[in-house]
Amino acid sequence: RLAQLEITLLDWMEAHKGSRKYVVFANKCWPSFQTQFGCVPCYVNSRLTARGIPVACEVDIYGAISEYIGACISEDAVTLLDINNSVPADMYVESIKDKYNYTLKDTFMGFHCGNTASCKLTSKTMKYQLIMHRGLEPDKEPDITRGTLEGDIVPGDITFFRLQSTADAKLR
Repeated sequence: RLAQLEITLLDWMEAHKGSRKYVVFANKCWPSFQTQFGCVPCYVNSRLTARGIPVACEVDIYGAISEYIGACISEDAVTLLDINNSVPADMYVESIKDKYNYTLKDTFMGFHCGNTASCKLTSKTMKYQLIMHRGLEPDKEPDITRGTLEGDIVPGDITFFRLQSTADAKLR
């Protein structure tokens, strides 16, 4: 299913980009995607992003444009994360303190279902989307909720960038 999705998106992209050199996607990834296509698109999104085709989830147009700008500037794979600025102290001690030269204040928690390119992860595992699984397949093994890519972001320098608008679609 995931391979078929990737081939379909690449074929659609080639058929619709016309004279344009670059393409980005802002795909609807849930809640209907799993029931209609039988998987979550996160892993495929990560593979496209690694190829220089930015993909934003949840039809996030400003996220897709932000990723495109980031990819053009960096000439590298980019990602789109939800950010929580606090890493629990016990998690910092267990997973970061003695492995990397970062203080607790140097760290942040970034999360998403799995659209980050695997080349940007230190450890990676294909899994299933836990929240969707609870709602769509509560009493059985994951099937249609499979397809997320989980892992830790490679340590190093990063740039935060995001376009956003007001409620009436004005850029600020």
